[in-house]
Amino acid sequence: LQEMEQMGVKPNVVTFSTLIDNCAKADQPDVNWVSKCFELMEARGLKPGLLTFNFAIAAYGKLGDIDAATRLLREMEQMGLKPNVMTFNKLIGAHAKAEVGDLERVLDMLKMMKVRGLKPNDATLSQAISACRSKQDVARLKQHFTKIAAGR
Repeated sequence: LQEMEQMGVKPNVVTFSTLIDNCAKADQPDVNWVSKCFELMEARGLKPGLLTFNFAIAAYGKLGDIDAATRLLREMEQMGLKPNVMTFNKLIGAHAKAEVGDLERVLDMLKMMKVRGLKPNDATLSQAISACRSKQDVARLKQHFTKIAAGR
């Protein structure tokens, strides 16, 4: 960032989103760096966009930090940004990576998607299945997706 600024190039939302995305793709994302990017954006008067939040949610999700990922969902909505299918896929994926996944929270997220008019896709189903911890979880998830497919 310093080099960019020394060259007269101002970092923008795309710059920070790209940095956060690269962080999220690391084996062990540095969520302190993600937080720092948000701070630097705020200091420059930049507002994070939907992709910025999605990448940040992915970083926290990769570490299984469900609470932080969910907090980012609330923050983005408070800023007037509407989560998309990718947002929920990342949140559901966080449950798959957490040591203690919570199928109830996954089902709640699927319900939140429905309320927002978002249709789960193949990636949603894959992430949700990965969050299951037992055969009973898979059966309940199957029931839920059957209802979604039937439009209920």
